[in-house]
Amino acid sequence: MLPLWALIAMVGVLVLLEGFFSGSETVYTSTSKAFIHDLAQRGDPRAGLIRDMLSRTERFLGATLTGTNLAMVASTSLCQVIVLRHVVPSAGFQAFVEAVPAPWN
Repeated sequence: MLPLWALIAMVGVLVLLEGFFSGSETVYTSTSKAFIHDLAQRGDPRAGLIRDMLSRTERFLGATLTGTNLAMVASTSLCQVIVLRHVVPSAGFQAFVEAVPAPWN
């Protein structure tokens, strides 16, 4: 069983990964193909790499969406572990649950 600080650190890393993949997708979809083409014509070597990536849209977006979803599922699962181990057993949580009326009862 991992200590609480390790679980929280893992959740933090996974949230950063979610942000990285989501940001990559946003940058990819908002990139101007004309601007990249102009840079490549001027001889920028990085523009050629970006132009090659832009030509394979399905592959890049598939990778970023898969990475986002995997990081999100993993961070949510770890948050559930943290709540079940450290919040649910506490007396304050049980008093809160018993005091708040449930609309489905």
